[in-house]
Amino acid sequence: ADGTARPQAVSKYTHPLYWEIIEQFRRETGIPLVINTSFNDNEPIVCTPQDAIDCFIKTHIDMLVFANYVVYRSENNLHYERAV
Repeated sequence: ADGTARPQAVSKYTHPLYWEIIEQFRRETGIPLVINTSFNDNEPIVCTPQDAIDCFIKTHIDMLVFANYVVYRSENNLHYERAV
């Protein structure tokens, strides 16, 4: 809203799962970054895994990644995979 950003570096050694998500995105798009925005939809910001799931179900978000899981939509059905 105010035109600013707070870039953050992700280390392969301290956050390997998040780093791998960004690396896979880079391989597929050539862009080595992701944009992380506030996670909410007309409600308080998501603070718990249950908040995340509730928000994901109520919105048009394509994919939710937390802990070792990736949850995604495919033709209005929810699917999940365990991330390695």
